Amino acid sequence: MSPRDPELAALLKDEGNELFSNKKYGAAEVKYTKALELDDTNATIWANRAACRLSTKSFFFFLFFFVKATELDPGYSKAYARVASAHDALGEPWKSTGYWQKALDNLPKGSLTPAEQTQRGTYEAALASAERTLEAFENSKNSGSGPSHKAMVYHQGETGGLPWHLAFDILPQLTLEGDQKSSVSCLAWLITNAHLEFNTGLDMMSFAVRCGGMMVVRMGTLEQLSNAVLKDSRCFCISNPNFIKNYNDQVITEAASSGAWKDAGPDVIMKEAPERLRRDGWSKLRSALSVTIRSWIMRGFLDGGLRQNYTTKMEFLSNAVKLIKWGQKEWANVPTSNCGVIFRESFLRAVRRMYFEAMLGILSNIPRRDAEYRSSILKQMFEEAEEVIKSVDSEPLPPYDGPDGPSWRLAFFEYPKGDAYAAKGRYYAELGNVSCDAAEKSRLYEKSGEMYVLAADCLPEDEENHALYLGSAISNFIMSQVQIGTMLNIIERIKVAYPKAMKIWKNSTLARQGLGKICNHAMGHEKNLRKLLAKGVINNVPKKS
Repeated sequence: MSPRDPELAALLKDEGNELFSNKKYGAAEVKYTKALELDDTNATIWANRAACRLSTKSFFFFLFFFVKATELDPGYSKAYARVASAHDALGEPWKSTGYWQKALDNLPKGSLTPAEQTQRGTYEAALASAERTLEAFENSKNSGSGPSHKAMVYHQGETGGLPWHLAFDILPQLTLEGDQKSSVSCLAWLITNAHLEFNTGLDMMSFAVRCGGMMVVRMGTLEQLSNAVLKDSRCFCISNPNFIKNYNDQVITEAASSGAWKDAGPDVIMKEAPERLRRDGWSKLRSALSVTIRSWIMRGFLDGGLRQNYTTKMEFLSNAVKLIKWGQKEWANVPTSNCGVIFRESFLRAVRRMYFEAMLGILSNIPRRDAEYRSSILKQMFEEAEEVIKSVDSEPLPPYDGPDGPSWRLAFFEYPKGDAYAAKGRYYAELGNVSCDAAEKSRLYEKSGEMYVLAADCLPEDEENHALYLGSAISNFIMSQVQIGTMLNIIERIKVAYPKAMKIWKNSTLARQGLGKICNHAMGHEKNLRKLLAKGVINNVPKKS
């Protein structure tokens, strides 16, 4: 540990401020971190370090640092305001309103300077906005009519034609025929198995009871639920309006019982976990790490699915990926029986698959004018996709009729690889959207289409995303100079794949969101493409944008 040196810490803080003003947030954070090693009682340095994370939208870490700043200086109004801003960004108005009020309460009481008057007006407007958001959230929750719940919450009588029911209906015949290798049988086993696992988790959660002031729960429920959504997140279906409350009670109790980390991020855990291992051994640490990581996965999944808050989803899944990758290196030679399945490569691939969903959700909501942030998300997504593809290719594919069943290969090998190629497809499409050079634009769109075809090739023909990825390939190829014959071949594949997908997925969320329109739009190009081919045109001529 470095000796205390407040003067040198102040100099480092000033250097960090200079870097921050030039938007060099990473370098500025390094300066602030070094300054805190010399003076960890300076609330301003903690706040400045947090501001670096806020600027890069790392809200989880940001909150930890700013809460530390408010602990050191309870009257630090700006710190409370930034904590409130982070909670607003995470979609947590029930938390932000209190911090906005504290920000107001800690402004000077007497005559205010013009700057302080502006501050007060900003804080009052933000508090009013948070209160309106909170009121809307409560009304939506109480009425059950929140639009973001429609895809995932069903009432009794609405679930008869959902994917797991349609899949379950065909399983007896598949079992009779001994067929576990065809694409439809694999899909049927996968979604049925995932949904049964999820329902088992719900049943386990229903055993929770409150004894006096204590909750008594069945440990392992969080593991059961998270395993199900990692296997296939489309298995999620709830009809109990108290699900969120019951789930929160479950996680809080499991976290307390296992010694899981509550508010710490990966950086803190990476420092504390080795010490816990020396003190407590693998049995306790394995449980603490598992509950911590799985609670992050479920928090991201639920916020992204139920509230469409992709910022929170990305933040928590990013934390999970980072901690798992660290654990893989830290305990590379430790058997799974000690450190747990959370550090297996197959587990990481499933988390990364959900991480892709978060990044794609973020991209759909970032304004085009925020080019720098969009670029950083795209770069991160591309790098993650490359790693997933490399990971799958480094292992032999398990047989469909192996000991883990056909769903294992799909969920932890083929689906992650397919979604990784689709992420690369989106990456090249985004680059094509912003390119100003016609030839380069065409090349990027063609590359995007190729990635989407590779994505579809990883999935069974009657998987709904197989048809989606082929449709996405056509959407990009049509803006490139790809050979017309290539597009016609893909259109023929869509004609076969889409009707097959509807046997199981006709009432899925994706179907409700317009999979049919995407496929029909792609097939709608066929007539014109065949006319061009009949005239001797070999390559597509993209329309000028």
